Amino acid sequence: MKTTPSLALTLLAVALVAPAAATAQTSAQTGRDPARLFPMRATVSATHGLTRAPLSAAVLSHPRADLSDVRLYDAEGQEVPYLVDSGQDPSPVPHSFSVDPLDVSRSLEGREPVSSRERFVLLLPPSEQTRRLQLVSRVPRFVRDVVVREGDREVYRGRFFRLPAPLRERVAIDLPGLSSGSVEISVELEGEGGYLEPSFRVETTRERRETLELTVPLEEVSRRAEDGRTVIEVRGPSGVYPRRLTFRTGTAAFARDVTVSALRPGEPAQVVARGLVWRMPELAADEVVVDLPDPRAERLRIAIEDGDSPALEGLVVEATVPEPALLFHGDGAPMTLYFGGGRTRAPRYDLSRLASRFAAVVEASPPRAAQLTAIEPNPAFVDGPALDFAMTPGRAVDAAAFSHVARLTVSGAEEGLSVVTLPPSVLAPARPDAGDLRVVDAEGRQRAYLWGAERGRAFDVEVGAPTAEAPGSRYAIELPAERATLRGLALEVDADYVARPYELWGIDDAGRWVELDRGALTRDPTEARAPLRLAAAPRRVSALELRVADGDDAPLAIVGAEVTVVDRPLFLAAPDGEYRVLVGEPGTGAPTYEIERARALVLEVRAAEAEAEGATTNPAHVEPAWYEGAAWSTYAVWGVLLLAMLVLGLLTLRVARAPEDSEEPGSGEPGSDEDPPPPPSSPDPPAEGGGSEPLAF
Repeated sequence: MKTTPSLALTLLAVALVAPAAATAQTSAQTGRDPARLFPMRATVSATHGLTRAPLSAAVLSHPRADLSDVRLYDAEGQEVPYLVDSGQDPSPVPHSFSVDPLDVSRSLEGREPVSSRERFVLLLPPSEQTRRLQLVSRVPRFVRDVVVREGDREVYRGRFFRLPAPLRERVAIDLPGLSSGSVEISVELEGEGGYLEPSFRVETTRERRETLELTVPLEEVSRRAEDGRTVIEVRGPSGVYPRRLTFRTGTAAFARDVTVSALRPGEPAQVVARGLVWRMPELAADEVVVDLPDPRAERLRIAIEDGDSPALEGLVVEATVPEPALLFHGDGAPMTLYFGGGRTRAPRYDLSRLASRFAAVVEASPPRAAQLTAIEPNPAFVDGPALDFAMTPGRAVDAAAFSHVARLTVSGAEEGLSVVTLPPSVLAPARPDAGDLRVVDAEGRQRAYLWGAERGRAFDVEVGAPTAEAPGSRYAIELPAERATLRGLALEVDADYVARPYELWGIDDAGRWVELDRGALTRDPTEARAPLRLAAAPRRVSALELRVADGDDAPLAIVGAEVTVVDRPLFLAAPDGEYRVLVGEPGTGAPTYEIERARALVLEVRAAEAEAEGATTNPAHVEPAWYEGAAWSTYAVWGVLLLAMLVLGLLTLRVARAPEDSEEPGSGEPGSDEDPPPPPSSPDPPAEGGGSEPLAF
């Protein structure tokens, strides 16, 4: 469905308003004010509705280049979501076509050197867009003055040239002043040398959106000379990434190759741009600009090839950046912008999904303009680690009570927060809710942590050979740990056509086989061989088996599998150091830490990456006695059973010792102590045929 500008505007307005009400929290609710993380603040003037607030150079001198440490709060202290308008012009791809001249005239003058004149009449089709004229010639070297006229009106005067070794050329010019309808232009070329005999192409692009650009000097980190090169490392401009680099130098004539590389922490240098900077006084022309794609790096390495020439004199490198702005929904009251410090992660607002519709929104309804005033230090700013209040060690635990242990290393946690992705082997011996997980220091004292949102994590696993049994085949599928919470399964099947029912089974924590999913494995011969994906409701299992109904076909050749398990990042409030993760104590309760009440602040802080090793059996673990750790209900049941046994024993003893209540035969006297006489012997049974006496028993 095509999204109209009005619909895009409505979607954006809803997205800008709803998250603020749903997710914003005041400092009273969190217990800690996130504004304490930002050293600077500014007042945003009151507006109502869709608003655009440009970030001036005075603001951009403080935050990180990705604007991750910029937040907007309303008058009630609630966080206001925003989009970043980077200032980039979303121009469409240009349309290019050839133009055949309607008329051509040429003439030569002089002998040595000869001078040529060429005149071409071109008819350009109607266009509401800017036209760009490009000259195409096979001549390897030339310099020509060029004049373009529409009728008697001169619309351009300049110079085309091509100089090899190294290649420097200007063979295209913009003609923004032409009429929008069909227009006839003349192109006149004049200069030393023979005819160029060129052809022409015309490129049409829409009028560029006016964007303000800022030129800022780059902070030079280092400069050195090595192997005929000048290598400069610079820190990128704060606020946005540079659009291009400009080289200012006092050297009169030069031609140097330039290579620009992005420097990112923990990664090798990556080349993001190459270019040639040059200057020729004879042509009164130079090219001292290198265009950059979005480098996504705050530090750049610039290598200038000097060869045997001296380094460029008085070289200064400047960056040109588009002026960024924040796009948000104003509520009619002034707001406060907090920025700087580099202590927070980039916000993850859901309205970022509408960024692709930004151009349509702005064209449909230009946003109101807001101004930033009262740029000043933030009095609420707290210097030092952002989570200094949460790094106090907690209560010690008995490490011997936990069955498994893993090593955890924290480094580079300048703000006191690190995030770790625990290996599946750490979570396998834990309870399903991981409530028996503790992070402790060398003294066994707990360190506070928070769980992040659940996510999926994929692992390549092995698939066993099929076991054929009617009516199909069974495949044992490996898990990344002894137990894991399954979220999905992807199968690599060596077959162009697949259409077979399946069932996915697993062994749960109670040791029972349970069905996790059922459906059909399907692949059409016309489709690409993408993995066959199975979805399963999250459930922790210790074994996984796929059952496929083959019918009379041979079993499928499953050559690989990818298991996706449920994973949650763990945010740890602790200084740099070595820690242990303890798991495997079913009898303990889930921990409670104070930082849970400051969750909004904690998750705003930029976290370092911590590393956790796989879990191993805890050598200090001691198995508890059967009665240790039992719940009160267990003791109650045993108490009732023991009491019942005691009562039953007493009743049995009393019955066994009680006297007979009936009268004894023999003496005829009640209460006689004499033994009763034996009963008379029974007479012999009568002979066959019987008698007149009754039978006695």
